[in-house]
Amino acid sequence: MRTFRTSSFADNNSLAAMVFGTGLVLLLMVVVGVSPLLLPYDAETMSGDAILAPPSASHWAGTDHLGRDLLARALLGGRTTLGLALLARRIHPRLGREARPPAPLAVGEPAQ
Repeated sequence: MRTFRTSSFADNNSLAAMVFGTGLVLLLMVVVGVSPLLLPYDAETMSGDAILAPPSASHWAGTDHLGRDLLARALLGGRTTLGLALLARRIHPRLGREARPPAPLAVGEPAQ
């Protein structure tokens, strides 16, 4: 009897996608984690002379209507988002385990 082997192409692509996605998330975590050490501007510091400034060498992503650095604000938002995502990942399995409804009581013999 001849057995057919499943295509390893799909397995290799899913493994490559998983490695790529994991690497991307780790890179994001590193960039967001060290960004406060590397950025010259605070995300909340306002500058009256840099209101709505376009991207430049001093403000790579420009500034908003209050003169705050947009790159610093985006990376600060990334830290908050990443922290909340990790917190949700830690909480979710516990909530699912504790909030699930009990199995219905079987009356009679179990189904075969």
